[in-house]
Amino acid sequence: CPFREVAQRHQDVVCSLHLGLMQGALARMRAPVTADRLEPFAEPSLCVAYLTARDEPRPASPSAESAGQLEGR
Repeated sequence: CPFREVAQRHQDVVCSLHLGLMQGALARMRAPVTADRLEPFAEPSLCVAYLTARDEPRPASPSAESAGQLEGR
């Protein structure tokens, strides 16, 4: 954990923020997974993020759309 020292003292706040950062990054990247929860300190120096596959299909990338438009001409 990049925030381990602070998280050991303020686990509620730091781990919630870390989970939110992961969720936001995955959403922004349109990742095929979401971060559902974080298990702080599953081992002394390890936290576990639980990921779930998204149900919704990801939109096509701009390059794939362009290729489709070119084929239709």
